[in-house]
Amino acid sequence: MIHHRLFYPAYRLIRPLVLDRIFRRQVRTLRLDRVDRIVACDLFAIPLASRLARRYPSAKATTSLEFD
Repeated sequence: MIHHRLFYPAYRLIRPLVLDRIFRRQVRTLRLDRVDRIVACDLFAIPLASRLARRYPSAKATTSLEFD
């Protein structure tokens, strides 16, 4: 009962931030020559995608896997 009311809602909000903190160092070490598109496939990928979009401002950041 406590998990459903307290833990799961907090976990849903905090998990993307925790994942961003964990993988921040690995994102900095990515050496990509050219990035055309950054795709965030789910809610938890958005912090990583936003960090990559700031690093590569010429890339199109989207949630769609379809090409325009």
